[in-house]
Amino acid sequence: MNKLKSEVLRYLAYKNQPLDENINNLIDSTLKEAIELKNRGYKYTYRAFNISFDKKGVLLENSDIYLFGNDIYRHLNNSEKCILIAATLGIDFERAIIYNSKINITKALILDACGTALIEGVLDEIEMELLNSSITKDLQLTGRYSPGYGDFPIESQRDMALLLNTERCIGVTVSPSHILIPRKSVTAVIGLYKDKAISCFKTGCKSCNISNCEYKE
Repeated sequence: MNKLKSEVLRYLAYKNQPLDENINNLIDSTLKEAIELKNRGYKYTYRAFNISFDKKGVLLENSDIYLFGNDIYRHLNNSEKCILIAATLGIDFERAIIYNSKINITKALILDACGTALIEGVLDEIEMELLNSSITKDLQLTGRYSPGYGDFPIESQRDMALLLNTERCIGVTVSPSHILIPRKSVTAVIGLYKDKAISCFKTGCKSCNISNCEYKE
């Protein structure tokens, strides 16, 4: 819980300033509620693809879908396969944020931060599952990389959702502006490679060029 709360505080742009007791208690109670919502509603799906590379980008074989951008190309450059992942905290989490935004905006903001921390935790759990899966036998995993990181276009979420059939499998759709719905949902790509000596391309905050981001780890 302490590690999770630290992540929530980071997403709330907390910088070690003194916390008001009422706010601290609200964070604790909201985090407890968020965990209950997550446990009731989270879902995920993933699928492995052989990949090849050409001038257009990274081709997911047995499909006509490319992953575009120099960053995802470099991220997967030493990989022979990749895994597409989609995960969500579910519609009830979305409804709780919307409801609280109308009656208690502070709680809504805290709940939103809790959701961000929790969906990242779900992705961590998926990675652990993959490490023990036959899909990754004799292969190493890169870090995960999501549309919107670097120059990996957010538009790729639509293709990934289509390939993973997210609407049927986990209830996730993509808006006309390429945002996942429910909002506390994520897509990501993980590469699979053989050579243990290969150092992976930077991921997450390390891959971002925004030096003054208030959420930076």
